[in-house]
Amino acid sequence: MRITSHVNNLRVLRNCTVIEGYLAIILIENAEPGDFDSVSFPHLREIGSYLLLYRLYGLRSLDRLFPNLAVIRGQLLFFNYALVCTVTVIVRPSVRPSVSSSHHHHHHHHDAKTAEVRCDDSP
Repeated sequence: MRITSHVNNLRVLRNCTVIEGYLAIILIENAEPGDFDSVSFPHLREIGSYLLLYRLYGLRSLDRLFPNLAVIRGQLLFFNYALVCTVTVIVRPSVRPSVSSSHHHHHHHHDAKTAEVRCDDSP
């Protein structure tokens, strides 16, 4: 599922509990700090493939946006990554990713594929 252009377009996630494929939230560049503050999807618990956040301005917290997201399965990866945040201004990052990987510095999970977290240009 791809969501672009405006914060209001995120409404399609309102009642989602599981996304079987990927979730790409991209190119929301006209948002102001605070535009995402009233947007939250507490029902979303699982993403089957990957979560891509690209060029989202004004996003302060992934924890507020997806408070109950527990699993990103990585069944299909985005260039070998299950979570990608790039050129995304997150003012107060509050999610500590725990993603399966073959590398020793990540947590291991028996049914997850090899994946890593990539955050570029995201303060």
